[in-house]
Amino acid sequence: MKKAAASLIVLVILLGACSGTDSSEEAKENSGAEASESATAAASPEASPSEALSPSASPSPEKLPLAEARVAGRYLGGGLGFDLAFVPKCKSGPCDVWGVTKKSKSSFDQDGGFYRGGGTFHEDCSAGGVTTDMAIKLRMTMRVSKAEYVKDVWTATVLDFQARVDSPGAKKSVTSGGYIRTVTCDPVHNKSHGKMFLKGH
Repeated sequence: MKKAAASLIVLVILLGACSGTDSSEEAKENSGAEASESATAAASPEASPSEALSPSASPSPEKLPLAEARVAGRYLGGGLGFDLAFVPKCKSGPCDVWGVTKKSKSSFDQDGGFYRGGGTFHEDCSAGGVTTDMAIKLRMTMRVSKAEYVKDVWTATVLDFQARVDSPGAKKSVTSGGYIRTVTCDPVHNKSHGKMFLKGH
């Protein structure tokens, strides 16, 4: 009986030893697998959502010489007395332009960053509810003094000008309700200089 009990105790010890060895090896294998997964994750990090959604910065367009700026659009004639809209005679780049008002247009020739030309423009002269036409002869030289990209086009935004303006004046009388109303536009003969600004810039 004692021998049988001793044998049973030895068998239990042996079984316990074998079971302990298996658990230890399994733990080592699991630990090794987790370490391998951690190393892989560290070696191949994924981009964060903010990095993935951030657009790459596009390079700013290169500034070109002022002489290559395109004169196009409506320019506010500070010191000139009226505004001018310039319409290029070409599809792209700097070139000769038309100077246009509501009633008239005249040509300006382009030479580098300079534009020279003019013609006779017609503007309204009004007073006391009476309006008459006033002819203005304009000779003008313009120079591009500032430019920037406008809708991806290198465009003149400021023009320095020197102008000669001549007008014989105008006069008109209207009879209404027994009264005579008269508008008189004085003759103009002067030289002026200043800056014209592209509308909105």
